[in-house]
Amino acid sequence: MNAETPLAGVIFDLDGTLVDSVPMSLSITNAMLAERGSPRRMSYAEALPFASFGGAALVSGLLSEDCRDLDSDLATFRRRYAATRTPAESIYRGVEAMLATLAEAGLLLAVCSNKPQHLCDKVLGELGIDRHFTAVVGSSDRLPPKPAPDMLDAAVERLGLACGQCVMVGDSEVDLALARTRAMDCLFVDYGYGNADDLLPSSHRFADCAALAKALLMRASQPARRTNAAE
Repeated sequence: MNAETPLAGVIFDLDGTLVDSVPMSLSITNAMLAERGSPRRMSYAEALPFASFGGAALVSGLLSEDCRDLDSDLATFRRRYAATRTPAESIYRGVEAMLATLAEAGLLLAVCSNKPQHLCDKVLGELGIDRHFTAVVGSSDRLPPKPAPDMLDAAVERLGLACGQCVMVGDSEVDLALARTRAMDCLFVDYGYGNADDLLPSSHRFADCAALAKALLMRASQPARRTNAAE
């Protein structure tokens, strides 16, 4: 992002940034544990370390020694996830208002997530926020997962913009690493699953959606400046 280019697009991570998917994931994996006769039940706090690294890491981490075959267990988890309606309370407080405000201001919005494409579409649709996004890029056989840059490139292309016109918004070190592959600024939400205390300055971290929306609108109203955090 150079000094002559104003912000035109915002690319959001999904889980831990727009929605909290951990309770739904726990419900499914704890049911799988019960069906296997395991006395273990994972808690929200125990699930957090696995929440930012994709479905395979989540399922293997939550099932742990009760994971029988990762490919099969992951397929079972995703089938159940697809069949379970996304709880309305999954969306973080302030997300819907933030998205509406940004879209009304003329910013183009996208989602870039390691969640499979059909599950991204399902979650956004069931929560009623899909209408705000020009592009939704989830994982598929055609695109390597984040932090490889392919998904980010696809999102930027579908917005019809250049990387220098966009900013990434996420909650994990994976999102930060992704943004850095394209020298894109990454704004970090502190309410999610990751920790950026040692990775980003306070000017790039936000405790709530209202503050994040204000910062994005300010960036859109004036030429953006490159910062060391994006290099």
